Parts: sequence; structure tokens; C-alpha cells
Amino acid sequence: MKTKYLLFQNAANDCMAYPLNRLKDIEGVNGDVVFTFDATSSFTTVTVSTSDEFQAIKDVAEAIGGPVHSDGVIVIADDVAGTYISSQMTGIDSIA
Repeated sequence: MKTKYLLFQNAANDCMAYPLNRLKDIEGVNGDVVFTFDATSSFTTVTVSTSDEFQAIKDVAEAIGGPVHSDGVIVIADDVAGTYISSQMTGIDSIA
């Protein structure tokens, strides 16, 4: 089975891709969606702004549960290209 990766990019030289199996949770917090990944010695979080956190999380869950993309990559948020997995997402707040 091909590994799925979740891809985030918030600037031309600032991006990250994490394997889906490292995703700990997706949480709606004050209009944002926070993705938490299990890193080697700590946790990494990506915070994405939304206009509707519930619908954004639902859209992400549906994409993750779907078939593996041909290249194994699911683009969650790309501020450079202006593309998001959910029409409710408006941009990446932080990658930490």
C-alpha cells in the first residue's frame, strides 16, 4: 500500500509534507483547523484559517478517507498556488 502524505505550503520556500500515519489529530479551534503530527521527539502543528472549521475538517476527512492520489500526496493547503482541500480554508497561519 502506498503511503499517503499531507502537504502544506505557506511560502515559496516554506512547506512540509508529513505521512498520514503520523497525524495525531485534527482539531477546530477558534475558527482555525489545527493539524498535529507525531514527530520524532515532539509534535509538529500546522494551523490553517477557515471560514467554517467544521466543514473544513469534514472535507479533509473525506479526502483522507478516499483513494490514494496517483502520487500519494494530498495537498491540504498551498498558499502560493491559492489551492486548498476545502473551499472553507483561507490560508496557513503557522507551521511549527
